[in-house]
Amino acid sequence: MTQRSAVIDGPVGVPAWVPKPAWHYLAHTETGAPIRALARDAGCHASTILRQIRRFEARRDDYLVDEALRRLGRQVLGRKPAGSHEAETVMMPSETPTSETATLTEEKLKAEALRILKHLCDPGAVLAVAADMDKAAVIKETAGRTQARSSVVEREVAEAMALKNWIACDGEGRVVRYRITTGGRNALNRLMAEAENHAFGFAEAPTPFA
Repeated sequence: MTQRSAVIDGPVGVPAWVPKPAWHYLAHTETGAPIRALARDAGCHASTILRQIRRFEARRDDYLVDEALRRLGRQVLGRKPAGSHEAETVMMPSETPTSETATLTEEKLKAEALRILKHLCDPGAVLAVAADMDKAAVIKETAGRTQARSSVVEREVAEAMALKNWIACDGEGRVVRYRITTGGRNALNRLMAEAENHAFGFAEAPTPFA
């Protein structure tokens, strides 16, 4: 049995941080995987997969979500469809990730999200994104006035946070503003707990008494 890459995971060879419903959406839309094959692989009913696909199709109105799916879609284009007449099964990821797939690891996403989500918890803080900018910036808006930016983050990280529903867009325009969601606050609590456990050594093997 071949060993999977530590960077990618999931039925269509996308990064490990991508939510499973997004896997299913990409597998169906980008590689032609049948809904029944995806449901069988996930151990759920086909109607569940169909709802997930429809939900992500509707979420493409969100600028960063659409960009995230486009980026991930480019990673799986050209792969053999997950389902076929010979074997209607979901294709597992390849052993060697592409350079684009390997760009954002789960560890990097956690580290960057921890930093940005903390800033977004400040009153009036939003993540500003523009199509002509390769980075997103956290800015503070008070009484209709925009203050200086407090932090910047790579677009790929911002797209991942939107895909995981940690941030959500607040209106439309040339510059799209994102605010932290309830899911983002819950994720921040988990990430802070993980960081504290790691700092105190709880993530390491226990040291025996002499």
